[in-house]
Amino acid sequence: MPAQPLQMHAPTGFARVNLGLWRWLVTKMASIPFVLFAFVAACSSSTGAAPGADAGPDGTPPGNGDNCPAGTASCNGAADTKCETSVGGSDVNNCGACGRVCQGCKDGQCPLTTLAMNQNYARDIAVDAQDVYWTVEQDGVVRKAPISGGASTDLASNQNIPLGIAVDGKNVYWTTQGTDPNYTDATVMSVPLGGGTSAMLAQNQLQTEHLALGGSNLFWINQGTNPALTGGSLMKSGLDGSGAMALASNLNNANFVAVDAEYAYFTTAGTQAMSNNDGVVARVPIAGGAVQMLASNQAAPWSIAVDDSNVYWTSSVASGSVMMVPKGGGTPTALSKGEKRPNGIYVDAANVYWTDLDGGTVMRVAKTGGHVTTIATGQNWPESVIVDATNVYWTCRGTDNSDGTVMRAPR
Repeated sequence: MPAQPLQMHAPTGFARVNLGLWRWLVTKMASIPFVLFAFVAACSSSTGAAPGADAGPDGTPPGNGDNCPAGTASCNGAADTKCETSVGGSDVNNCGACGRVCQGCKDGQCPLTTLAMNQNYARDIAVDAQDVYWTVEQDGVVRKAPISGGASTDLASNQNIPLGIAVDGKNVYWTTQGTDPNYTDATVMSVPLGGGTSAMLAQNQLQTEHLALGGSNLFWINQGTNPALTGGSLMKSGLDGSGAMALASNLNNANFVAVDAEYAYFTTAGTQAMSNNDGVVARVPIAGGAVQMLASNQAAPWSIAVDDSNVYWTSSVASGSVMMVPKGGGTPTALSKGEKRPNGIYVDAANVYWTDLDGGTVMRVAKTGGHVTTIATGQNWPESVIVDATNVYWTCRGTDNSDGTVMRAPR
């Protein structure tokens, strides 16, 4: 189906608790850098394992559709052998799922690493070859820590609700939501990777949410003004903040952005009047031009990612889904259904990764679909996720003001 012009719906807000409104209630607590290796997730509010089990959302046993007994799977691809591989033991090359490489595998479980503890509402996450970077909403800081483990470093402090984050070879970039009643004091900021003086790249934005890097440009979402989250926009500027312009405007409850060489893709989460079932996934040329709708009447589309062929997003509602549609538009496909509230999303060459905020899990599924691999369970409000060549990293918001974490696991 060819891409169609975007038709925006009547402006109302998306039911969402904005914890910035009670930020003044929070007692600031210092970060306690700590690295913990364990077979249970340190950021869980109760004991949580990292099973890595290849099981579908409908509870189908592992085995790539062969209904294998628990702890086995069909990994060699031969038609005449089924369920031949044990994935529930200590096989470091098939830990909990076919081909999942994990040193220290035990009972099909892969050890998790806690890179940072006692975070006061950890939010977005980014990674480079040496460090992992994240924002801490309620403490107003931007932090980094070595991906191998070690003490964390504050790169910026006294930020007004930092949310989105991205990195390139020189700088860390982030958004701040602002604190005035309509969040019209939101900003886009940067600081050198090694720390130093922060630079304000954009100011007087409207409840700035997520951001992304694309070539020599920076893209970010203005969610809009409270309480209805109307008047939002998708913005673009140079990496130094120069030439700022709106690529799309008058958006209702806009949230996340992803980019490729030609387009910026974004989500709007729908209106309360339609129970957030009128959300859209859309794109606009990064050089400027008409907005095109890729998927309409979606249930609260939230985080978004793209590859060479498709656009992926989470439907962040109870019994939500992980969705996919061709980049030029077409019929959306559900890669996973029945999630409790899928949130962050990331794609690599073969797989789609996401967090389930209410389910407390980090998950993975092949881009072609199939059974879902559980990377971690028992997580305390897992928020954003990102992947490098070896590991999966994610933030846990936490629920007790200072029990958020930054986590790592083999992918």
